[in-house]
Amino acid sequence: MIQRLHLFAATLWAGALWGGALIAWQFFATLDRATAGRGVTSLFATEAYIAIGCAALLLIAQPSKAVRGIVLGMLACALTQRFGLVPLMEELKAQMAANGGVLTAGLKTEFGLLHLGSTVFYGIECVLAWLLVKRTR
Repeated sequence: MIQRLHLFAATLWAGALWGGALIAWQFFATLDRATAGRGVTSLFATEAYIAIGCAALLLIAQPSKAVRGIVLGMLACALTQRFGLVPLMEELKAQMAANGGVLTAGLKTEFGLLHLGSTVFYGIECVLAWLLVKRTR
């Protein structure tokens, strides 16, 4: 039963990550940039809460050290993105709106770096998700 719970949580988390990446790509391919950005922000907020729930399920069952390390790494990535980088990006978007929708060169560079950081954390989380599913099978 515990192994099934682990597999369920690991698969749900990995599926949310990988599916979210595909959905985000489609949003930007089919919607205007602003609408796609709002949709992706909402999507990734939901993914962060899925991450917290799945991490709790996986950690409550006292997994092996290797699985615990993977779960904590994934959780750190999700929390850093959602509660560290995303609020900073939202603040920059608010500054842009205050400038009449104009993104100055400095704001554009800062936003780009924050977005890059978020993308790197997301990529790490996706790779760790693959390892998590592999370890829990």
